[in-house]
Amino acid sequence: MEDACIICGKRIAGLEVRNDYILSSIRWFKRNVTKNEKGFRLVVCREDFPKYYKQRKSFERKRSLYVGLGAVFAIALFVLSSFNLYSLFYGFGIVVFLYLLSLVSYMPALEAVHAAGKQKRDSAAGGSAASMHTSGMRPAGGITKTKGYKHE
Repeated sequence: MEDACIICGKRIAGLEVRNDYILSSIRWFKRNVTKNEKGFRLVVCREDFPKYYKQRKSFERKRSLYVGLGAVFAIALFVLSSFNLYSLFYGFGIVVFLYLLSLVSYMPALEAVHAAGKQKRDSAAGGSAASMHTSGMRPAGGITKTKGYKHE
């Protein structure tokens, strides 16, 4: 499988992107509907990491803001409709719509960051500190540390 940067599109080694439910859905659609799956391993190259980090943080803020606004609208709709149960369905629809709207600026997480968070949770819970190695998660392209990547 060839590596491809999600920011610049170059075929270059970098930190592997976590394959979550959104990327899995896109890959399924491209494989089964459009029959146009490229089969690249998605990575973020060293040069584009600051741009990736900024876009990822922006996506996380938008997702939280949109879902929070949806919840406020749902509660307001429920209260203003004299506690009508149908308003809960409409409110849930508003939350789902705003969540889907936040996916317009979607930027996936990195596998190394996800593994580091899992490792911290495991060690805090008394688990093995080497859980990243036993689960088979690794950065793509031979990059083993994130030390050289700088955040803006």
